[in-house]
Amino acid sequence: MSDMTALLNDLSYIPPNNEHNEPTQGDIDFCLVCNTSRWKDNNTPGKKVPKKVLRYFPIIPRLQRLYKSSHTTKEMIWHATGKCTEPGKMQHPVDGRAWKKFDTKYSDFAKEPRNV
Repeated sequence: MSDMTALLNDLSYIPPNNEHNEPTQGDIDFCLVCNTSRWKDNNTPGKKVPKKVLRYFPIIPRLQRLYKSSHTTKEMIWHATGKCTEPGKMQHPVDGRAWKKFDTKYSDFAKEPRNV
């Protein structure tokens, strides 16, 4: 999880475990590259609030929650059940050549309408 809290764009990533006695993420207050502060400017002493935090949301529990609802289940399998019938018209990427090529190449995966 500490890997996922690396600040984005303006601050460099520092690995949590290093063998060279270099400072770790918690020890550094400024970016090693651009020398900007890692923390939001607030006047509260001792309380540091990071400028940016990358949140990690595990995909499996999210997908399980999506498929529990009958409404979202219908929406998640729409690409398999609601294809466009007009030739030459594309209303969803499933109607495109790239999707069809993928389906022919990986037919076992394409058979399952709940594939994500």
